[in-house]
Amino acid sequence: MKKIVWTMAAMLLFGIAFAQTKDASQKNVGATNVDISKLRNATQDKDAPTVYFSRDISPASIVKLYKATGRELKGKIALKVIFEGRNTQYLDPALLSDLVKETNGTFIDSTYFTAPRGTPDGSLAMAKEHGWDKIAPCEIIDADGDMDLPVRGGNVLKYFRVGNGFAQYDGAIAIMLFKPHDLAQYDGMTKALSIPFGSRSGKAILHSGGKKETPYYPGDGGEQFKLAVADATKAVNESKPWVYINVLADICVDDSCHDAKPLGNIGVLASIDPVAIDRAACDMTFGQGTEAEAAAWEKLHGVDTVLNAAEKIGAGKQRYRIVEIR
Repeated sequence: MKKIVWTMAAMLLFGIAFAQTKDASQKNVGATNVDISKLRNATQDKDAPTVYFSRDISPASIVKLYKATGRELKGKIALKVIFEGRNTQYLDPALLSDLVKETNGTFIDSTYFTAPRGTPDGSLAMAKEHGWDKIAPCEIIDADGDMDLPVRGGNVLKYFRVGNGFAQYDGAIAIMLFKPHDLAQYDGMTKALSIPFGSRSGKAILHSGGKKETPYYPGDGGEQFKLAVADATKAVNESKPWVYINVLADICVDDSCHDAKPLGNIGVLASIDPVAIDRAACDMTFGQGTEAEAAAWEKLHGVDTVLNAAEKIGAGKQRYRIVEIR
């Protein structure tokens, strides 16, 4: 049975009365104090996109960071999250309670490949099991069909396929639990806008690098797939006004990075640039090591290919200004 993991260090520091993430196996590893003056890709260039940062992981902080971006979304707002399956780490939905009140938003996700999220009903069942429906309405956007988003000047894709339920929304906020040690690829904003956002056919398009549209195509996580992820990021980013939020909480090591250490809680990032926010998250996690360590981690998890390819086609920039919100 899944249990709530109470992150005691953050509770003592910030007065938080709930867990940032939930996971049956997650362990309390405290917090990491990041020196933002030493981030590898931070710059003072006034033309660089801004990434806002708070060490406070709380509902109020999420709203404060959203407002700091200066992009006030109007109309019907989608809150893109991942409902996740069983035995996986996921955000505590309560962390987004104030954001829901601020935006009157709806949690959205798409159908996955396999059970229990392999059907729209199964995906909604997992949303309820994890408590998302207690905070806001939940929708599986590909339950009633697909729509194609154009990829302008992409690496390998001409279009990316998502659920047609996305068409009804006027703007969107993506909230992602940043997982630097996710298998095959780091789990950040570029992933949120690609694999979990695509319909089943869209996922096949991604995994095949644009060569297949069948309902299931496992792929191999190779270079074509990574280029397709960059293309999807651009297509989704250009589809509507977006705000992006990466939560860096309960960061643990569950892959082959044997020499890496768990980092615990770092904070929350927000931006209107999906590439900049992922680069900042990478800089705050394993960009804190040596150049060799950072390069090895980026190569293993596809960071170098995905972010370089995304920047090349204009999906965002990797040099960013960092502003701390207190």
